[in-house]
Amino acid sequence: MQIYKKWWFWVIIVAVLGAVGATQAKKEDPAKETETSTVATPNNKPDATKGADAAQTAAPAKTTEAPAKAEELAYEITDTIYKVVDSSYSDEKRFRVILEISNTGNVPIYLDDCTLDFEDDEGHLLHTYNFLSKIPDIVEPGEKGYIYTNGSAAFDKDMSFEKGCNLQPKVKVKKAKGTLKRHEVTDTSLFNSDYGTVGVKGRIVNETDKEISLIYVTTVFYDKEGKVLGISGTNVTGITANDKTSFDDSGMFMEKFTVDQVDHYTVYADEMYLQF
Repeated sequence: MQIYKKWWFWVIIVAVLGAVGATQAKKEDPAKETETSTVATPNNKPDATKGADAAQTAAPAKTTEAPAKAEELAYEITDTIYKVVDSSYSDEKRFRVILEISNTGNVPIYLDDCTLDFEDDEGHLLHTYNFLSKIPDIVEPGEKGYIYTNGSAAFDKDMSFEKGCNLQPKVKVKKAKGTLKRHEVTDTSLFNSDYGTVGVKGRIVNETDKEISLIYVTTVFYDKEGKVLGISGTNVTGITANDKTSFDDSGMFMEKFTVDQVDHYTVYADEMYLQF
């Protein structure tokens, strides 16, 4: 009897064909195999595209501190007030100068020195002056200070103004090494003085247990646009320890203006600061 006529022969044939078909399908569909396997990369490291979120959680990104900002000493003369007036005491002419100094850097600056050169229209030197006041001595970043005459400065009597008289300020600043000893000022009020100017009254608070021998109290007056109307000051001596000491500044050397023209003002009560 021929073997292909046996029933069990065909059962074996079907089983063999089924096994071959399964093996072929597995080779043609590798995705099914990788679903349960780990794809390796060189050096037996896991594929970098897998498990990215887990890797970030396990090893956070390194952070670096920003480098410290370099110190920058910089300033600008943001306003200049310069006026020539006739003196009421003699035939000479007087001048008033206020320089507004803005600290545009990132370190406190010390207003070290200033010289005012006055030139004619051809650049010839007519007059020079360096006996100036300043407030405050130290200007913090973003703040403003002032270098100014006290109102009594005068030109030489025989100086000619025929070819003009132009101001050329020469300002020197340094990085501040120390800090100001500033005292609180309270109970201030303005008044129209007998000199045709504005005066200010108030009290200096001495919060220390030692008497302060001398403080030069300075007031800067501003109009509604923030422009300086004038600067005035007065000496206050014997500021009592742990107490308040009053002062009265008539503003006699300022240009004439009234209380109604003053929008706001700042009173400084700083102890003397010197830097070498």
